[in-house]
Amino acid sequence: RSLGDIGKKIHSGRSRNDQVLLDLKLFTRTQIKEIGEATEQLFHVLIAQSEKYKQILMPGYTHLQIAMPSSFGLWFGAYAESLADDMLFLQAAFRMCNRNPLGSAAGYGSSFPLNRSMTTHLLGFESLNYNVVYAQMGRGKMERNVAFALASISGTLSKLAYDACLFNSQNFGFIKLPDDCTTGSSIMPHKKNPDVFELIRAKCNKLQSLP
Repeated sequence: RSLGDIGKKIHSGRSRNDQVLLDLKLFTRTQIKEIGEATEQLFHVLIAQSEKYKQILMPGYTHLQIAMPSSFGLWFGAYAESLADDMLFLQAAFRMCNRNPLGSAAGYGSSFPLNRSMTTHLLGFESLNYNVVYAQMGRGKMERNVAFALASISGTLSKLAYDACLFNSQNFGFIKLPDDCTTGSSIMPHKKNPDVFELIRAKCNKLQSLP
Protein backbone atom coordinates (compact mmCIF):
# COMPACT_ATOMS: atom_id res chain seq x y z
CA ARG A 1 0.00 0.00 0.00
CA SER A 2 2.79 2.41 0.81
CA LEU A 3 4.13 2.06 -2.76
CA GLY A 4 0.79 2.93 -4.39
CA ASP A 5 0.31 1.84 -8.03
CA ILE A 6 3.90 0.63 -8.28
CA GLY A 7 3.23 -1.81 -5.47
CA LYS A 8 0.43 -3.40 -7.47
CA LYS A 9 2.96 -4.58 -10.04
CA ILE A 10 5.08 -6.62 -7.64
CA HIS A 11 5.24 -10.14 -9.03
CA SER A 12 4.28 -11.83 -5.77
CA GLY A 13 3.46 -15.51 -5.43
CA ARG A 14 3.80 -16.09 -9.16
CA SER A 15 6.51 -17.52 -11.35
CA ARG A 16 6.90 -17.58 -15.10
CA ASN A 17 7.10 -21.35 -14.69
CA ASP A 18 3.67 -22.01 -13.26
CA GLN A 19 2.05 -19.22 -15.30
CA VAL A 20 3.31 -20.64 -18.61
CA LEU A 21 2.30 -24.15 -17.55
CA LEU A 22 -1.14 -22.83 -16.64
CA ASP A 23 -1.52 -21.20 -20.06
CA LEU A 24 -0.54 -24.46 -21.76
CA LYS A 25 -3.08 -26.40 -19.73
CA LEU A 26 -5.90 -23.92 -20.35
CA PHE A 27 -5.20 -23.89 -24.10
CA THR A 28 -4.80 -27.66 -24.34
CA ARG A 29 -7.95 -28.26 -22.32
CA THR A 30 -9.99 -26.13 -24.74
CA GLN A 31 -8.53 -27.88 -27.77
CA ILE A 32 -9.18 -31.35 -26.32
CA LYS A 33 -12.81 -30.41 -25.71
CA GLU A 34 -13.24 -29.29 -29.33
CA ILE A 35 -11.56 -32.42 -30.69
CA GLY A 36 -13.62 -34.59 -28.36
CA GLU A 37 -16.88 -33.00 -29.50
CA ALA A 38 -15.98 -33.44 -33.18
CA THR A 39 -14.95 -37.06 -32.59
CA GLU A 40 -18.18 -37.77 -30.73
CA GLN A 41 -20.21 -36.26 -33.59
CA LEU A 42 -18.48 -38.54 -36.08
CA PHE A 43 -19.06 -41.50 -33.76
CA HIS A 44 -22.82 -40.86 -33.76
CA VAL A 45 -22.85 -40.47 -37.56
CA LEU A 46 -21.10 -43.83 -37.94
CA ILE A 47 -23.50 -45.50 -35.50
CA ALA A 48 -26.48 -44.12 -37.44
CA GLN A 49 -25.00 -45.34 -40.73
CA SER A 50 -24.28 -48.72 -39.19
CA GLU A 51 -27.93 -49.12 -38.26
CA LYS A 52 -29.15 -47.78 -41.61
CA TYR A 53 -27.03 -50.13 -43.72
CA LYS A 54 -26.94 -53.22 -41.51
CA GLN A 55 -28.88 -55.25 -44.11
CA ILE A 56 -26.79 -54.10 -47.09
CA LEU A 57 -24.37 -56.90 -47.86
CA MET A 58 -20.77 -56.58 -48.98
CA PRO A 59 -17.87 -59.01 -49.15
CA GLY A 60 -15.60 -59.35 -46.15
CA TYR A 61 -11.94 -59.39 -47.16
CA THR A 62 -8.76 -60.85 -45.74
CA HIS A 63 -5.49 -60.19 -47.60
CA LEU A 64 -7.66 -58.30 -50.14
CA GLN A 65 -9.28 -61.63 -51.04
CA ILE A 66 -13.02 -62.19 -50.67
CA ALA A 67 -13.38 -64.27 -47.49
CA MET A 68 -16.87 -64.15 -45.94
CA PRO A 69 -20.17 -62.28 -46.22
CA SER A 70 -20.29 -58.97 -44.37
CA SER A 71 -22.36 -55.79 -44.42
CA PHE A 72 -21.90 -52.06 -44.65
CA GLY A 73 -23.46 -51.84 -41.21
CA LEU A 74 -20.67 -53.98 -39.79
CA TRP A 75 -18.09 -51.84 -41.58
CA PHE A 76 -19.47 -48.54 -40.24
CA GLY A 77 -19.84 -50.03 -36.77
CA ALA A 78 -16.19 -51.14 -36.71
CA TYR A 79 -15.00 -47.56 -37.10
CA ALA A 80 -17.53 -46.30 -34.55
CA GLU A 81 -16.19 -48.74 -31.96
CA SER A 82 -12.62 -47.80 -32.86
CA LEU A 83 -13.43 -44.13 -32.22
CA ALA A 84 -14.98 -45.09 -28.87
CA ASP A 85 -11.61 -46.54 -27.83
CA ASP A 86 -9.82 -43.48 -29.19
CA MET A 87 -11.99 -41.25 -27.02
CA LEU A 88 -10.79 -43.14 -23.93
CA PHE A 89 -7.25 -41.96 -24.73
CA LEU A 90 -8.56 -38.43 -25.22
CA GLN A 91 -10.44 -38.50 -21.91
CA ALA A 92 -7.32 -39.68 -20.10
CA ALA A 93 -5.33 -36.84 -21.66
CA PHE A 94 -8.03 -34.37 -20.60
CA ARG A 95 -8.00 -35.57 -16.99
CA MET A 96 -4.23 -35.11 -16.82
CA CYS A 97 -4.56 -31.67 -18.38
CA ASN A 98 -7.39 -30.63 -16.05
CA ARG A 99 -5.20 -30.15 -12.95
CA ASN A 100 -4.25 -26.70 -11.70
CA PRO A 101 -0.47 -26.05 -11.48
CA LEU A 102 -0.74 -22.51 -10.08
CA GLY A 103 1.13 -22.07 -6.82
CA SER A 104 3.87 -24.51 -7.74
CA ALA A 105 5.97 -21.49 -8.78
CA ALA A 106 9.39 -22.66 -10.00
CA GLY A 107 8.83 -26.13 -8.57
CA TYR A 108 9.00 -25.57 -4.82
CA GLY A 109 5.90 -23.53 -4.11
CA SER A 110 5.74 -19.99 -2.76
CA SER A 111 6.20 -18.42 0.68
CA PHE A 112 3.05 -16.38 0.05
CA PRO A 113 -0.16 -17.81 1.58
CA LEU A 114 -1.76 -18.72 -1.75
CA ASN A 115 -5.20 -20.34 -1.84
CA ARG A 116 -4.60 -23.00 -4.49
CA SER A 117 -8.05 -24.51 -3.97
CA MET A 118 -9.65 -21.16 -4.79
CA THR A 119 -7.72 -20.73 -8.05
CA THR A 120 -8.55 -24.32 -8.95
CA HIS A 121 -12.25 -23.55 -8.56
CA LEU A 122 -12.12 -20.16 -10.32
CA LEU A 123 -10.27 -21.57 -13.33
CA GLY A 124 -12.61 -24.54 -13.65
CA PHE A 125 -10.04 -27.25 -12.98
CA GLU A 126 -11.18 -30.62 -11.70
CA SER A 127 -8.31 -30.81 -9.21
CA LEU A 128 -4.82 -29.46 -8.69
CA ASN A 129 -1.27 -30.75 -8.98
CA TYR A 130 -0.86 -31.35 -5.25
CA ASN A 131 2.88 -31.92 -5.34
CA VAL A 132 4.57 -28.71 -6.44
CA VAL A 133 7.75 -30.51 -7.53
CA TYR A 134 5.80 -32.87 -9.79
CA ALA A 135 3.81 -29.97 -11.25
CA GLN A 136 7.00 -28.74 -12.90
CA MET A 137 8.85 -32.06 -13.15
CA GLY A 138 5.96 -33.58 -15.13
CA ARG A 139 6.32 -31.18 -18.05
CA GLY A 140 5.90 -32.96 -21.37
CA LYS A 141 3.82 -35.81 -19.99
CA MET A 142 0.54 -34.02 -20.69
CA GLU A 143 1.65 -33.16 -24.22
CA ARG A 144 2.80 -36.74 -24.83
CA ASN A 145 -0.58 -38.12 -23.76
CA VAL A 146 -2.40 -35.66 -26.01
CA ALA A 147 -0.14 -36.73 -28.89
CA PHE A 148 -0.95 -40.40 -28.24
CA ALA A 149 -4.68 -39.62 -28.25
CA LEU A 150 -4.44 -37.66 -31.51
CA ALA A 151 -2.37 -40.43 -33.09
CA SER A 152 -4.98 -43.00 -32.07
CA ILE A 153 -7.84 -40.99 -33.59
CA SER A 154 -5.75 -40.36 -36.70
CA GLY A 155 -5.09 -44.07 -37.10
CA THR A 156 -8.82 -44.75 -37.19
CA LEU A 157 -9.54 -41.93 -39.63
CA SER A 158 -6.66 -42.94 -41.89
CA LYS A 159 -8.01 -46.49 -42.20
CA LEU A 160 -11.53 -45.19 -42.80
CA ALA A 161 -10.27 -42.86 -45.54
CA TYR A 162 -8.29 -45.67 -47.16
CA ASP A 163 -11.36 -47.91 -47.24
CA ALA A 164 -13.38 -45.09 -48.81
CA CYS A 165 -10.74 -44.68 -51.55
CA LEU A 166 -10.60 -48.43 -52.12
CA PHE A 167 -14.37 -48.96 -52.19
CA ASN A 168 -14.77 -46.00 -54.56
CA SER A 169 -12.34 -47.48 -57.10
CA GLN A 170 -13.61 -49.20 -60.26
CA ASN A 171 -12.21 -52.54 -59.09
CA PHE A 172 -14.47 -52.50 -56.04
CA GLY A 173 -17.25 -50.06 -56.90
CA PHE A 174 -19.07 -50.42 -53.57
CA ILE A 175 -19.62 -46.69 -53.08
CA LYS A 176 -19.87 -43.61 -55.28
CA LEU A 177 -18.49 -40.42 -53.80
CA PRO A 178 -20.29 -37.14 -54.57
CA ASP A 179 -18.71 -34.59 -56.88
CA ASP A 180 -17.85 -32.21 -54.03
CA CYS A 181 -15.61 -34.93 -52.52
CA THR A 182 -13.77 -35.71 -55.75
CA THR A 183 -11.73 -34.01 -58.46
CA GLY A 184 -11.22 -34.70 -62.13
CA SER A 185 -8.12 -35.15 -64.22
CA SER A 186 -6.33 -32.65 -66.45
CA ILE A 187 -6.09 -35.25 -69.23
CA MET A 188 -8.56 -38.05 -68.38
CA PRO A 189 -12.11 -36.63 -68.20
CA HIS A 190 -13.62 -39.89 -66.93
CA LYS A 191 -11.64 -39.77 -63.67
CA LYS A 192 -13.20 -39.03 -60.26
CA ASN A 193 -10.33 -38.90 -57.82
CA PRO A 194 -11.17 -39.17 -54.07
CA ASP A 195 -8.93 -36.23 -53.17
CA VAL A 196 -10.69 -35.38 -49.89
CA PHE A 197 -10.10 -38.84 -48.46
CA GLU A 198 -6.56 -38.95 -49.83
CA LEU A 199 -5.81 -35.67 -48.05
CA ILE A 200 -7.34 -37.02 -44.84
CA ARG A 201 -5.02 -40.02 -45.05
CA ALA A 202 -1.98 -37.81 -45.61
CA LYS A 203 -2.80 -35.49 -42.69
CA CYS A 204 -3.58 -38.39 -40.38
CA ASN A 205 -0.34 -40.16 -41.23
CA LYS A 206 1.55 -37.02 -40.17
CA LEU A 207 -0.37 -36.88 -36.90
CA GLN A 208 0.47 -40.50 -36.15
CA SER A 209 4.15 -39.54 -36.08
CA LEU A 210 3.62 -37.13 -33.15
CA PRO A 211 4.21 -39.45 -30.15
